[in-house]
Amino acid sequence: MTASPGYISQHILAVCKNLGIQRVDIRTIDDEDVRPYVYGSTIEWELIDLPPEFIKIKQALMEVLETHVKGLQKYGFLKRRKAAAVTKSELLRVQKEAQARYLFNVLINQAAAIKVEHALELLLTQGITPLNKYFSRLQAKAKNKERSGADRILLRNPKFADAMLYAMDCRLEHPKIDKLIRVVRRQFEEKPASSIIVFTHYRDTSEKVVDLLSKREGIRPVRIIGQAIKKEDKELSQKEQVKILEEFRQKTYNVLVATSVAEEGLDIPSTDMVVFYEPMPSEIRTIQRRGRTGRAFPRKVIILIAKTTKDEAYYWSTKRKEDRMKRNIEKLKKGLAQYMLKEKKKDHPLAIQSGLTDFS
Repeated sequence: MTASPGYISQHILAVCKNLGIQRVDIRTIDDEDVRPYVYGSTIEWELIDLPPEFIKIKQALMEVLETHVKGLQKYGFLKRRKAAAVTKSELLRVQKEAQARYLFNVLINQAAAIKVEHALELLLTQGITPLNKYFSRLQAKAKNKERSGADRILLRNPKFADAMLYAMDCRLEHPKIDKLIRVVRRQFEEKPASSIIVFTHYRDTSEKVVDLLSKREGIRPVRIIGQAIKKEDKELSQKEQVKILEEFRQKTYNVLVATSVAEEGLDIPSTDMVVFYEPMPSEIRTIQRRGRTGRAFPRKVIILIAKTTKDEAYYWSTKRKEDRMKRNIEKLKKGLAQYMLKEKKKDHPLAIQSGLTDFS
């Protein structure tokens, strides 16, 4: 049994084949035999406008991105269109192709474009603090002579320098922070004994969220993270994670700010509300996060979406994937047994033998 088998038919079929599954079924909260045992789900989308200061930094970074996208287009690796229309997956595909052909200039432009694209995502969906930390890491690598060719090109670019300067001078946090604080405070006003999980994708953001929430009366946040990704990152041992979760269960803390470590595998107490600081591009991870609330009572899910950013694209992409997952499983209900028999004969054409039960 799984809540999130994925949306691609081939992937679901591969699981069925590996486990010898002959029949699949699907249930949703709308089914008659499920409805009496589940509780209503309230999902709210909070659309958030970006301040002018963010747009100024974005424009400087977009000019840098345009330069490197044109460099890739010059070598025939991307179609001729504006940099804003180029996706991260396209840039990663370019990297794979250029590495296979040892094209150094293409790899430099691709790496620089990826770094600028990442800076834009941090700015538009996370805020100034994570962006400045990213810029600081780039500068630290330069001082330690660990910088790559792409780092060197970016740090010498006047427009990239402008973006760094604008970000350093900006004193605004992402407007998501204010919205998050209001959402959390409203929940505690309506139900003081609530427990809440806030999911953030980036560690720097989770640290900032805990810092700002802890300054509000009645809000007792704690952060739970997993294995360190970078050398400078901290990590929690399994023992420390268990201790934090137990304290959250005992209401020592009433807000758990978590990265992906809390999506599955840990015994997370059921909560009154889950807040997504940003939508996820993965339907599996989205379902896992939503499942952390309301197992024994009506649940509330809040999704913070910065307008005209990747937040919107990720939200609609995930929704389409969830719908497609349900359609594909419905199709598999009808034809899985025939498919499995066909695959069995293909793998072992001479090994289809009668079993003991066939002689009873």
